[in-house]
Amino acid sequence: MNWQERLAGVLDAIDGWPAPAWLVPASALVSLALLFTLLILFRQYLRLRRELAKRGADGKAMSRPSPMEEQLPHASLRGERLAAIDRWLPRSPRNFLVAVAALAIGCWALGLGLATDAGAFLASREWQSQPFFLAAHFITLRLFATAFARTFLAGIAHLDIADAAARHRMRLVLGLPGVLIAAAAAVPFSLYDYRYLTEGGGGQGAGPAADALLFAMWCVEWLLMGFIWVMVAGYMLLTHWAIAGHGFRAAIEVVLHDRQYRPFLQMSVRGASIVLGFWIVNVAYVWYSGGELSDYTGVAITLVLVVVGFLPPLLELRSKVTHAV
Repeated sequence: MNWQERLAGVLDAIDGWPAPAWLVPASALVSLALLFTLLILFRQYLRLRRELAKRGADGKAMSRPSPMEEQLPHASLRGERLAAIDRWLPRSPRNFLVAVAALAIGCWALGLGLATDAGAFLASREWQSQPFFLAAHFITLRLFATAFARTFLAGIAHLDIADAAARHRMRLVLGLPGVLIAAAAAVPFSLYDYRYLTEGGGGQGAGPAADALLFAMWCVEWLLMGFIWVMVAGYMLLTHWAIAGHGFRAAIEVVLHDRQYRPFLQMSVRGASIVLGFWIVNVAYVWYSGGELSDYTGVAITLVLVVVGFLPPLLELRSKVTHAV
């Protein structure tokens, strides 16, 4: 038995698993619990921000915003070109949106041209939602990669870390190693979708050429989603490395007055908001197009990372600043 037959046997076994009646309500309860945890995370951030601001005000801190606070980076679609996948797209926000829209609409138009049954293609909910879903992947990737690069570099600028060492570790996440990890994570989902497509699903009778294009788009989307997962996990690990192993350059009075801890807080809340927005788009796509096991698994992983990826850095930062005070 070769590897293809073994893989087919594994996929058959997965498809043959009975769907228990409690799966849907259990999934809904888990999703609500994770969303509730996210709300607690946001409340924790606000309380930490008020607490640290109050401690800073107990000294000689002024009420007006400090220069450090005024220079905090903002969310933007302007690329930093640190993410390897993102380097192929224009850096300008307007050109980026034009390129993403052209790519999404072009793939849809190409699928229509390749379809042997135009009526089935136009009636397919999968093809109706693909342009928006593909564009959402690229926009989420650009927003998160830009926020990651800007806020992390702004945060480590106040820590006893060499800039070259920080950028080297960032390249491990945003560069080729991160892409390879994302590709490895995307392979099993792509294989499952291939099996689903070849058994008559997905394209819904649009034709083999259109189905092949649809599968290629699915592979790209899984690669982009895997890279988003890698960035979330990489941010958590890099933040732990920076906060746990390095101290602030300035005295704690200066840290509190200039609020030098804010870039890390900002990234936690902003990153969670970006990934949560992508999760909502993902849920809408799965609901409209009719998802499979791979789609529900991707949705679950994304939601778990929203909580697991951003809560530990917040707690660790609070502990570090409290200990320093």
